[in-house]
Amino acid sequence: MVNVELLVEDERLTLLIADDGAGFLVEEAEGADSGHLGLTLMHERAQQGGGTLILTSETGTGTVVRLQLPI
Repeated sequence: MVNVELLVEDERLTLLIADDGAGFLVEEAEGADSGHLGLTLMHERAQQGGGTLILTSETGTGTVVRLQLPI
């Protein structure tokens, strides 16, 4: 299952995407030598827009992606 929410709060746009998948260890996936270029690019795009990207995940618990951008 995937849940997607789009919220406007405190003059920022928040996009939440959560799934109940296999999950992963964020520390390993975000390392410079991890081979996960997509995560690096997502962080860079968020910063270019003046926002933040937060990934929360653990093996066996799914993943939550929170993107916050100023409006």
